[in-house]
Amino acid sequence: MTKADRTKEAQLAAVERIGKRAISLTIGVLRAKTLRESLQPALERLAEGGRTDDDLRTEAADSALKVEPADASRLDSLYAFYLGALYAVVEKWRQWTFTDGAVDALLADAERVKLLKQHRHAIFHADHYDHKDLVALAERHDMIPWADELQAALVRFFAAWHENANSHVREHLKRTGA
Repeated sequence: MTKADRTKEAQLAAVERIGKRAISLTIGVLRAKTLRESLQPALERLAEGGRTDDDLRTEAADSALKVEPADASRLDSLYAFYLGALYAVVEKWRQWTFTDGAVDALLADAERVKLLKQHRHAIFHADHYDHKDLVALAERHDMIPWADELQAALVRFFAAWHENANSHVREHLKRTGA
């Protein structure tokens, strides 16, 4: 095999690796998006019911004791998984050195990203329901709108990426030197 053949082989492998990473992140974004969309029916039922936050906390506690899901526990679970799935994408986005102005601007909020990471660890490692990282995120009422904005920015990025994958892969390889 000549040096030119080895170079070409290495370049093709790099293109394949970047393509697989983009698709993997897209699948992760779709998981998060699907979880977020699945919240809508329970949110609508809660809005119609006119229950207070105290009513919802009581319902969630009662459903936990009965080991039976209710709207409050469904929302809690789906939001937790949504945020966890979103952080999994953020983690690989950074590790694989993807970049986009809108996404990166949202990820520049180090405090929110840290909360998202800690929350993901707490929910996927079955920490106590009152674990400080779960409570910290629950007390930040601005996290869900921020997460929704991040998810939408990622969707836009990957939709554009896949429309013109060759150009984006070349740009990524040039930027990263891979």
